[in-house]
Amino acid sequence: MAKRREIVVVGGGVIGLSCAYYLSREGHAVRVIEAGAEKDLSASFGNLGMVVPSHCMPLAAPGVLWQGIKWMTNPESPFYLRPRASLPLASWAFRFWRASSKQRAERAAPHVLALNLASAAAYRELAAELGGFGFEQRGLLMLSESREGHQHELAGAAKANAWGLDAAGVPAVELSSTELAELEPGVDFKVAGAVLYPSDAHLDPAALMARLRDALQTRDVEITYGAKAALTADGDTVSVKVGSETITPSHVVLAAGSWSAALAKQVGIELPLEPGKGYSLTLPGPPLPLRTPSILTEARVAITPFKGALRIGGTMELAGFDEDIGARRVKGIMDSSLRALPGLDRAELAKARPWHGFRPLSPDGMPYLGRGRSHKNLIIAAGHAMMGLSTAPISGKIVADLVADRAEGAAARLLFSGLYDPERYSK
Repeated sequence: MAKRREIVVVGGGVIGLSCAYYLSREGHAVRVIEAGAEKDLSASFGNLGMVVPSHCMPLAAPGVLWQGIKWMTNPESPFYLRPRASLPLASWAFRFWRASSKQRAERAAPHVLALNLASAAAYRELAAELGGFGFEQRGLLMLSESREGHQHELAGAAKANAWGLDAAGVPAVELSSTELAELEPGVDFKVAGAVLYPSDAHLDPAALMARLRDALQTRDVEITYGAKAALTADGDTVSVKVGSETITPSHVVLAAGSWSAALAKQVGIELPLEPGKGYSLTLPGPPLPLRTPSILTEARVAITPFKGALRIGGTMELAGFDEDIGARRVKGIMDSSLRALPGLDRAELAKARPWHGFRPLSPDGMPYLGRGRSHKNLIIAAGHAMMGLSTAPISGKIVADLVADRAEGAAARLLFSGLYDPERYSK
């Protein structure tokens, strides 16, 4: 058992609660401070619930920026960057462009894959410990509407296999139309090709959050919702201020998602993050007997079956913390889904209430994960982009290793590449 320490986790989303779970499991006194309401934790509750080792290429990858620029002229496209006079956005975009090289992306991909495979294994353990959050390893279907799109996906699958899926015994495989029909006999697909990633899994994110919260409460972890935290520094020590209370714990874990940048700035750390807004629609029923989570590759639309529901979501909208619902973006999600899955009902889709959340995007597409160099008691776990839910448990395990000074711990060893350095953009 590690030495008992007092720890404050700033952020009560899936990353923050996962950190609190593994820290409290080791006997630490943990308190979680969350600015939002319990029922609405931004990118945690309404996401697609996918655990995706297959998605190991960082967001900052070759061709992504130029494709994004092309999509900007289409109001229903998967990507939109709202032009605005913002020095932080301009700096972020420049850094994104610099990071989007083939050499850098392919150096990072095997490390991202290792992180995701370790997290999938951690989810299997967590399902055995907690249960009740619908974890299933049924794989992921990548569905392409065009032959060109399918060939592009096959090339990506070959790389993912070489980077580690083959070695892990879960290589991606191309499915014929007959094999796709055998896998999903009750679903009519209008696609040109399919690739199955057996490595991947899915779960119910709202149920996961509830189970984590319940487990923390049994360990006497205090979770405070609707409380805005501020960070202060005295030399190399960080304190947390909540209202009139100031706490100086042995460790502060910054896990506030897209809001982590502003908090880090309070103690002199540059943590470039842009909130990437995504949407989802949840259909009760479910309206299709789909069993395998799927992604439409060209439209970047994801579809996840849950018990009694089907969730469809997508888009990446860089417009700051804009809470407005982009009706044309939502329409693009619906239209793409209906083309590939004609068994869906447009009227039912139109009745679904759009949900949105903000993914925390770093310029190089890599999380900020590790100890801060400037402050001895600060650990950062933020900037996970679309991998937040996918890598939550391994992030929690890494934080627990760092608090216990287990630099050689199985989880902490995943940081040895240096790619996750939380102060890589600080001067």
